[in-house]
Amino acid sequence: TVGYGRISPSGLFANTVASTEALIGILTLAINTGLLYGRFVKPKAHVKFSHRAVIAPFRDGRAFMFRMVPIKNASLSNVRVRVTASMMLKEGDKHINKFFNLPLQIDKLDMVVTTWTIVHPIDNESPLWNLRHAEMVESDLEVLVYLEAFDEDFSSTVIKRTSYNHEEIVFGARFTPAFYEDPHGNGSIVEHHKLSQIERLDM
Repeated sequence: TVGYGRISPSGLFANTVASTEALIGILTLAINTGLLYGRFVKPKAHVKFSHRAVIAPFRDGRAFMFRMVPIKNASLSNVRVRVTASMMLKEGDKHINKFFNLPLQIDKLDMVVTTWTIVHPIDNESPLWNLRHAEMVESDLEVLVYLEAFDEDFSSTVIKRTSYNHEEIVFGARFTPAFYEDPHGNGSIVEHHKLSQIERLDM
């Protein structure tokens, strides 16, 4: 009940106002409850990506690389990554935005507990083959990253996305190690502040 007690609205207008107020009160409570539930219960991918990507020597050639690491003690398993390059190319008199799938050296891990460097080897079938930085700027290159993993804490699949444009891609650099083994034998220690740390190389 609305809890009027001995005092109640009298007349059509007063009853209409009271009914409207009661309806708004119930809806407000339901909406706020739903929003709070969705805000705090919805599973999120607790993953951090490096702020920059690099093009570094890899085997006998080069590779496009970036890094990720789980944060907040996230228990991620069955981690999959897909990487796509978006480029604005000229065909005739028109500029067309095209997308290219970038095959990865490893695109799936059963579990991630430290940093993971995702590597796309640049071969003659890659859209980044022999692409100079000026050409990346001209084609408005952007590399789109899609990560999907199973979060054991939420028992649910979580998704994370990021991207790297031509201004965030560094030629002739590699990532410095961001984790080390604990000398006391307590496993690996990850230094998150070093996730984007790089050192320059002669290409």
